[in-house]
Amino acid sequence: LIRKRVKQEDPDALILGEIWEEPTARISYGRHRDFLFGRTHDAVMGYPFRQDLITFLKDQIEGGTFASALEKMISITPKEALFVQMNLLGSHDTKRIMTELAGASSSGSRREQAGVRMNDDQRRRGGELLVLATLVQLAFPGAMSVYYGDELGMEGYDDPFNRRTFPEEALTGKEPDGLTRLVTGLTRLRQETPVLKTGLFEILHAGRDALVFRRYTRNSRDAFGHPIQGPEEALIAINRGGDRVEFPSSIKIPPLSERGGKVYLDGSEVFAFEPD
Repeated sequence: LIRKRVKQEDPDALILGEIWEEPTARISYGRHRDFLFGRTHDAVMGYPFRQDLITFLKDQIEGGTFASALEKMISITPKEALFVQMNLLGSHDTKRIMTELAGASSSGSRREQAGVRMNDDQRRRGGELLVLATLVQLAFPGAMSVYYGDELGMEGYDDPFNRRTFPEEALTGKEPDGLTRLVTGLTRLRQETPVLKTGLFEILHAGRDALVFRRYTRNSRDAFGHPIQGPEEALIAINRGGDRVEFPSSIKIPPLSERGGKVYLDGSEVFAFEPD
């Protein structure tokens, strides 16, 4: 009834569900729950995407396993839902992504959590991994989602420390580590490049630490068969590892530095992240 009423008001209105599990095969109260087949939601929050991405970036699985997880998402998710899925890195119900990626693994009691702050090495490592995570958001079909303050590197464990107020100093424009500029640049690139929004998707390479994603058109049309303007191919490469990586000769991009990431549009480099 809710879906029917919403669509009567606005056929293009998005109904997004807060579903933490894989949304096409959930059993609840002894029955299969339909979340993505046209009777309830249009899309859901991408918590499985977040978890698989974090697991890869924290070196708990290899690139091939992560690639398989992404391909599974594509194979079981209706295309209409996949391309509007909320691909999040954090929310008010999770640890801050900086803390999750590089903070201490044991947060202790709430009293202890209140006083925990990441050291300089942890923040440097967390910032590097956050940029790589944002590059995967850029590459994968769906809607990029940035939880307020993540672009600044806000940190914190569970509620209420993941819900701290926006830091006043951020309003001054001071940005010592350049993280906001990098994240903002990638979100703007996604917004301004149609092939990154609705282009077809494939994984060209999945090594232990490095992956190369491709978004592309077919006969100048996107994944839905609609005409598309601008670049016809985007390559997004990331390397979580501590060593320089080279790619197979079939992939026409240069080697990638340790913990680096790059974006190419029609063969031209448009974004580069190469930590010192």
